[in-house]
Amino acid sequence: MEQLIYIGPNIFRLGMIRNQVYLEGLPGSVKWAVETFPELGELIVPASEFDTAQRQVRTKGTHLHHMYEEVTRKAGIK
Repeated sequence: MEQLIYIGPNIFRLGMIRNQVYLEGLPGSVKWAVETFPELGELIVPASEFDTAQRQVRTKGTHLHHMYEEVTRKAGIK
């Protein structure tokens, strides 16, 4: 099973920590968070795609940047 990494903003109340690595799938609390806020799932990427995904999060106009901004807005961050 490939490692996954969350590249979104810290949302402590949901247990979502930026750059958190998941070694054996997603824990139940993260699955619940993704069901509640589907955009979070877009920000959990395979470790092999981490560098590319990080660049996309920082690049305006990309899908991952939009997802990051949407999660930030919905979580009330900023």
